[in-house]
Amino acid sequence: MTEMLHLEPFGPEHFGIVSGWFDDARATALWGGTQLAFPFSYDQLCAGTAEMLGAKPVFAGFMVKSGSDQVGHGQIVFDHPNGIARLCRIAIAPEFRGRGCRGRC
Repeated sequence: MTEMLHLEPFGPEHFGIVSGWFDDARATALWGGTQLAFPFSYDQLCAGTAEMLGAKPVFAGFMVKSGSDQVGHGQIVFDHPNGIARLCRIAIAPEFRGRGCRGRC
């Protein structure tokens, strides 16, 4: 049986999960930019969470779940002056890559 995918807000409990999806500095830089060190530190990732709070957040993070499995992560960057948003830092858990979930895993 396949499970529907669901989004949940990104929280402190997800830091260790997402950081474990990247094997080296190159993979980390391709995903998060060169400002992220390898391996991720909790403090490094927590620094960005302040930008997710308030009436006009700069970005929002989310986790993608299939049942109880964490299968992906992404961020939405808000461009408030122009009224648009962009998806960025999309990552899929290694064990779910290449499975063609497309809404179900």
